[in-house]
Amino acid sequence: MLYSTMTRYNWIVEEVDPSLKRQIEERFHTTPAISEIILKRNLADNQALRNFISCPISELHDPFLLPAVAQAVERVLEAVQNKKKIVVYGDYDVDGITSTSLLVEFLRKLDAQVGYYVPNRFDEGYGLNEEAAVKLAGKGYSLLIAVDCGTNSSSVLARAREYGLEVVVCDHHNPLVSPETGAIIVNPKLPGSRYPYPELAGVGVVFKLISALLSALKDSQRSRFPSNFLTQTLDLVALGTICDVAPLTGENRILVKRGLSLLARSRRPGLVALKKVAGLEGKKIGTYEVGFLLGPRLNAGGRMSSALKCVQLLLEQNLERALKISQRLDEENRKRQKIQEEIALEIDQILETDASWEKECGLVLFSADWHEGVLGIVASRVAKMQRKPTVLLTQAGDMCKGSARSIESFDLFQALSGCQHLLDGFGGHRLAAGLRMRLENFLIFREKFVSLANQVLLEEDRVAKLHVDSPLIASDMKRELFKFLKYLEPYGEGNQEPIFLFRGALLTEIRPTSDLKHLKLRVKVDSLTFQAVMFNAPSEVLQEIEVGSQIDLVFCFRESDFDTHGGYEIVVLDLRNVSGEKPHRIAEHIHDDLPAHSH
Repeated sequence: MLYSTMTRYNWIVEEVDPSLKRQIEERFHTTPAISEIILKRNLADNQALRNFISCPISELHDPFLLPAVAQAVERVLEAVQNKKKIVVYGDYDVDGITSTSLLVEFLRKLDAQVGYYVPNRFDEGYGLNEEAAVKLAGKGYSLLIAVDCGTNSSSVLARAREYGLEVVVCDHHNPLVSPETGAIIVNPKLPGSRYPYPELAGVGVVFKLISALLSALKDSQRSRFPSNFLTQTLDLVALGTICDVAPLTGENRILVKRGLSLLARSRRPGLVALKKVAGLEGKKIGTYEVGFLLGPRLNAGGRMSSALKCVQLLLEQNLERALKISQRLDEENRKRQKIQEEIALEIDQILETDASWEKECGLVLFSADWHEGVLGIVASRVAKMQRKPTVLLTQAGDMCKGSARSIESFDLFQALSGCQHLLDGFGGHRLAAGLRMRLENFLIFREKFVSLANQVLLEEDRVAKLHVDSPLIASDMKRELFKFLKYLEPYGEGNQEPIFLFRGALLTEIRPTSDLKHLKLRVKVDSLTFQAVMFNAPSEVLQEIEVGSQIDLVFCFRESDFDTHGGYEIVVLDLRNVSGEKPHRIAEHIHDDLPAHSH
């Protein structure tokens, strides 16, 4: 059969052992499609599947397995007992904001003398900095608790005592070196850590520290907290974990699934206000709503000005004041979107006019005029579209500062570690990082980074992969399947939404949306007809298909307000014309209500 070349993805359809599949069908009394999903997600064990679906709190690990958590508990409670001034020092992203807010809230309930500090992205950059440490010590703070940062601030940690500060670090970032600094570092990723689940977000590590602190309180202190205090903090834990794109597996899945149900009905004035300005009042809150509607507004504070007001929002007890802060963040988010689009357009033009980048597997761009606060978002978009690790930098005095984003096949953290001698600092993960360097090092860094990408990445890495959970036929489309899909939520990093394949579907309708960005389709599979949508459909799609085409399509389901199968419609991720020939006159077959200029 002849396939067109229009596909944007490499479809990975792995076969499963038919006998194993039948065993799963019989054991769980379920369908072939569901059995295949269970096998491919390593959920064939009865207890594993039960825990994955129910997410019991009892499956959370003992917080005292975390490195140095016992010493951290002792140090924090000693400071509370002796009325020492404590400052929580957090990062300016959503993970840092929620981490800071959660720990401050807990310490306030203990009547601790506690303040908080969030560095300014533009003046201070990421992580602990010496100037801030000196300033905080001068204000009389004797214990600094760094959250979502600090592991790699070795020089500041080593000198903290000179400034009169004891330091506890509560972090989740990969250590560059063994952090022997005299500070107490609670981090599941430290060398030698016995903690069973190293993928907690920063706010997840804070949650664990608070859990350990609660268990160590005297009865008189514990009585200040309601019995459900820990579970009532999971709205913030879910918010920070999702926005940090942490894997939604293991403990993170439990924390997020529980937290999302709480987030929808949260009475925190700050979250009530934030949901209101985001248009989510009274609506279901899932990972999409958190990652694309709530998170960007909280992130806008740190990206455009200061994240201090974001912590203030989450700690605010007055709804009217919370609404004012949320409205300011909403305005900043709109400004962020405008600036972001301008930079993205400029980069598109650079890549169109400079063909030399086409042959390179990595991309490193610099402009003194770019806004530092949005470079991470733009880098993410460019990396996705170009299918190559991308570093975007701007000027800050005699320094370059910016963000990097990667693709699945390239470990960004490892690559930056290989360029460490050229950098003044960096931090992050496999797929995302921030970095800074001296201007004179930029050209050498660019050459080194691109060279590393060229060495590591293969041609096939430049094509995104779609891993198909199961091919479907019409008889698979039962309510049992849609019910099971609900059980698998929440979806996100590490627990992607299931992807399916229809082979040989008949295309019965094509209708672009009014803005011409998306396509509305109707497809027939055996005797069933489905409504489908293809978002951001590439222009060549209309040159490859027509009504009457036979197509293979890879898709996922989304809940629909229409009376569709199981209350779901199809979201097409990619498709192939398998009719054997390319259509010539598309316009004659397209649905009548198309705008005249759409083709």
